[in-house]
Amino acid sequence: ILDLAKIESGEDELDFAPFSPLQLANDVQLMLGPQAETRGLALVVDAVGSDVPAVVEGDEGRIRQMLVNLVNNALKFTHKGQVRIALSRVDGPDLPMLRMSVSDTGIGIDATRQATLFAPFVQADASTTRAYGGTGLGLAIVRELATRMGGSVGLESTPGVGSRFWLDIPLLEARQPETAASAKDCRVAIVTRNDTVRAHLTGLAERAGWAVKSRLRLADLVIEADGARDCSVDDILLDWPLEPEDQATLDAFVDACGRCVVRPSIVLLVSSLDALTPAARRVADRVLVHPVSAAAIVDAVGDTVTLVTKRRLRQLTPDAPEAERYQWLAGLRILVTDDNRFNLDVCGRILELEGAEVIICTSAQEALDALETQTVDAILMDVHMPVMDGREAAARIRRDLQLTDVPTIALTAGATTDDREAAMMAGMDDFLTKPIDPANLIRTIRIVVESYGRRVLDPRPRRDAGVTAPAGE
Repeated sequence: ILDLAKIESGEDELDFAPFSPLQLANDVQLMLGPQAETRGLALVVDAVGSDVPAVVEGDEGRIRQMLVNLVNNALKFTHKGQVRIALSRVDGPDLPMLRMSVSDTGIGIDATRQATLFAPFVQADASTTRAYGGTGLGLAIVRELATRMGGSVGLESTPGVGSRFWLDIPLLEARQPETAASAKDCRVAIVTRNDTVRAHLTGLAERAGWAVKSRLRLADLVIEADGARDCSVDDILLDWPLEPEDQATLDAFVDACGRCVVRPSIVLLVSSLDALTPAARRVADRVLVHPVSAAAIVDAVGDTVTLVTKRRLRQLTPDAPEAERYQWLAGLRILVTDDNRFNLDVCGRILELEGAEVIICTSAQEALDALETQTVDAILMDVHMPVMDGREAAARIRRDLQLTDVPTIALTAGATTDDREAAMMAGMDDFLTKPIDPANLIRTIRIVVESYGRRVLDPRPRRDAGVTAPAGE
């Protein structure tokens, strides 16, 4: 009552500042979601107009109070179904308005009583007051605050079907704060079979300016990552718990992420922390609990993008201008085998320039002999050589020498699927076609070496570069 009296007297000053309407709506969902769940109801933010600005000017605290009052009112008079919050832009008498509407599947209100519903101490009727309690002040406060802001309130309702209340406030668009470049430019994959969750996350990602791709199955990302050695994303938003089919794919998914050029970060969205299994805790970089606000997701993605950026600094980005200022294979010992002396010289020179120690062999047998006495971090093996080809040599390295912890990369002019499968069947870990692309060669070596559990050293500045090495993770 005192709050209403202060508003009506004008004693309560409005405090205008920039805020995010979507974040505000999600905060209200986060605040009142548990209350809805205890009543067996769903509270969702399910519609945000594409023409609603990301940031507007207004009294965020008072606008939140109005939205909370409308949602509380809807929850009170709804026994089953859902309460939905929507944001849209509508035309006002003199300027555009931001409309916040709350729809429910509740008891509804008779048309004859709708006109007085926003007056103080008024509910639908006396029986409503007895059955549901309350003072009837919540809607009156909404009306008074909206009026003070130059806006209005309204409703439409059908008894037995539900109601929709809305408040319109002047749409004063504000300048959006700069987003960190790393987060603004990030690429996000969304994996969920829940249509509502997928639509919400996709809309959020698009409004944040992220490049987004949505997948129903975890296996789809595994196939994409294995096919290109690049997940093509920085963050993966993964709804947990997984469907049984996806659960069976989890290990393959983790392996595929580990083989990517830069391992993406994984944000798990869980219904309860109790639902987290040891496997989930092992793969997650961040865990968020439903209902999750837009702000929480943006913060999580921003944090994990920072993590990905650190990983990227330790990997070769072929098109990065600064890449040539570092040695990317410093500290590695690599054996290269090819019967073509020119190819050997070119490949060896590339590796030495990147800081690697190189062992040169001109035949498969020479490579086998060298590996009996010398330790290496990786093997590059030409596939088509006389006497003993690279596939047989790779098989002998695994079988006879028992070197199961050293990655082997096939080098060949053949680029067919059969060539690749034959190399993999022989125990090789990856496949590069000639002529060798230096950036691809370096990247592949780093990936396969790290996939075997060896930590590749941080890039080392070249002696003439005059730069500081990127920090490790």
